[in-house]
Amino acid sequence: GDETLVVLDGIPIYRATHFFGVFSAINSRYIQQATLYKNALPVAFGGKTGGMLLMESNGGLYNRLGLDLDLNLLTSSGVLRVPLGEKTALSISGRTTYTNAARNPIFDAFESETTQTIRTLRESLTRPDLLETLPTFQFYDLNARLVYRPNDQSSFDFNYYQSQDDFGNEYENRFRARLSLDRFVENVETFSNLEAWTNQGASLNFSHSFLEDWQLKTNLYYSKFENSGSIDSRLTRERPGQDIDLRSFENFQSNRIEDIGLKTLLSKPLDFQRNLDIGAEFIQHQNAFVLQEADRM
Repeated sequence: GDETLVVLDGIPIYRATHFFGVFSAINSRYIQQATLYKNALPVAFGGKTGGMLLMESNGGLYNRLGLDLDLNLLTSSGVLRVPLGEKTALSISGRTTYTNAARNPIFDAFESETTQTIRTLRESLTRPDLLETLPTFQFYDLNARLVYRPNDQSSFDFNYYQSQDDFGNEYENRFRARLSLDRFVENVETFSNLEAWTNQGASLNFSHSFLEDWQLKTNLYYSKFENSGSIDSRLTRERPGQDIDLRSFENFQSNRIEDIGLKTLLSKPLDFQRNLDIGAEFIQHQNAFVLQEADRM
């Protein structure tokens, strides 16, 4: 997966899925053209050993205002196209969940019960082995494109993309444990799993055609992907005055990928099968990863 390049209007997208792959993070109604390369990428997109999905939104100029809406049981989305003059046009697209996506009845068709094996501290603990939880999940994505064409030979477009996912699964389980024939204690088990990830990017593209079929294309882009997650599990014994922490586990991790790139390509078709391409590319790539873990008895 990390060797497959996904590009939207000149912006590399690092995680193009919502809800752990159930939904795409790209609004299909916003896309006008998509090209799939299984391998043998064009030289301007080199550096990957896998394929490439190259997507472009509508880069044309509009004569009138247009609105496209899509409402269903899981998500709502809309695409707004606004003419700003004879040479300028604006496209805006948004999509979001308006309810908890994990609560939808469609997922009841899949078998989701999993028996959890619990290692208890005392054989007399009466904790149930099967726990049912209802996670919460919401996401949204946003696209925008501003197109300016001063003449028939030149074209400018500015693009923006952002997506956000938030997942949470929390529960509290109380059960009694026998210390002796006539002594019982109350144990409290709490669990929290929180995940969040986001994509953010922008690009400025310029295209100009010269005489004799020469064409210059310049792409300036910024792309950032961030994700963070935490797991907190605790087993506590309640006692008057002071609770006893029997077992706890904490885990936190975060990752950030950030790119700034500039790409210029000068091309000319030589014949039906051959092109002459001359170009240069500069990329500033940054990556930061944090992992914190604590386990104690």
